[in-house]
Amino acid sequence: MASDNVPMAVHNWLRGSYPTLAIKDSWLAEATTKSIQAAPSPPTDPQLIRAVNAQLLHADLAKIASVAALPKDVASWKSGKLASGQRGAILLQVVGKLDIGVSAHTQLEVLEARRDARRTLGGAALLAQQAQASANAAASSSTQAAVGGLEDDKDAGDHMAQFNAQEEAASLPATVFPRSTLQLDLSDGFNTIKGFEHQRIHALSMADTGLGAKLLLKNVDVVKGLLLLTPENTTVRGGVAKELEGDAERKLIDKLRAKLGKDPLPRQRAPMSPRMDHGIMSRSASRGALEQEEGQEDLFEEEEAIMAEMQAEQAAAEAAAAAASKEASTSGPRVAATLRPGAQEGQSLSASPTSSFIRPAGSALSKRPLSTQAEAGDTSSRSTRGSKQVAVKGEPQGEDDDFVMMERNDEENPIVLSDSD
Repeated sequence: MASDNVPMAVHNWLRGSYPTLAIKDSWLAEATTKSIQAAPSPPTDPQLIRAVNAQLLHADLAKIASVAALPKDVASWKSGKLASGQRGAILLQVVGKLDIGVSAHTQLEVLEARRDARRTLGGAALLAQQAQASANAAASSSTQAAVGGLEDDKDAGDHMAQFNAQEEAASLPATVFPRSTLQLDLSDGFNTIKGFEHQRIHALSMADTGLGAKLLLKNVDVVKGLLLLTPENTTVRGGVAKELEGDAERKLIDKLRAKLGKDPLPRQRAPMSPRMDHGIMSRSASRGALEQEEGQEDLFEEEEAIMAEMQAEQAAAEAAAAAASKEASTSGPRVAATLRPGAQEGQSLSASPTSSFIRPAGSALSKRPLSTQAEAGDTSSRSTRGSKQVAVKGEPQGEDDDFVMMERNDEENPIVLSDSD
């Protein structure tokens, strides 16, 4: 049943252009609404048709088609004709590609060179230049086929043009695919069948034909389950489906490497700085690592923000830990020495019960560990570890020079007095 917001002109054009494609009403209604909202002014019927068709060419047929267009058993046909008679042309999309006339080793080298070139600043411009050169060579070859019946002087000029095109292609670097015979995996959104070029189709290429590209087939010969594609029975409508194209290059590289007995490419992961919570990675960091492992697209900016946040938190935690460690090592347990109530300066001092240092009353504060004080001169020391108390005797100062007893917080750490004490 037609949707209310889809003009009849759009329905009629789609039925006439793709007679075997049963489009889901929900998809068509959504595509029409998007096209109307994106237009600066209410679109005319031809404008709306072009906008909806553009969305169709760049979508996955699995999300568009409501029923299969290919016969279920077509891959088992020994011979026959596909899309012949009154049934009309069949719209299929490319879901896989390979040049069966070029060695796997050569195609792998080109794919890896293109991948590396794309990572450089000038890589995208280089590949675009090569695509234009390939188009020029294809146009030259097409012209050659069209003028085969002309006189000798025309033929001489055509041969020179073909020679120039070949020289131009030979001068390009190793990021250009050699061209021989393409084998394509074609799908109607439900079933898949293989087809290969029985004759060269210049609108197809390894470099420029993306996954999801639409082909309209009519009166195609089927031999042993393979479609024999020619310029006469195949019309390239173009387009590309992002959900199919996203990881296609890496998958093709892995496929070729497997043919050559090589291991697949390692999965590349962005470095993660896990946020720690009592020594355990937080759930958000684990979930972020898992999503990246699964190769989800369009999350790079969000992941970078998350990683920056986690790095900042980790840096703050490390700084706080370093500050606490420094304070513990420099300050430690100290003497909180005060004058006894009623005592005058020069008389014996008392220490708080949490202090770890003592000195004879009236003597100068020392910055050496107790063990050093005990070993110097005529001093002596005694320790009662059971009660965690230490007494140190300095040089005799008089009968009021009593030992001041204090409790140690940590017997193993060196004990040093600071000027603040």
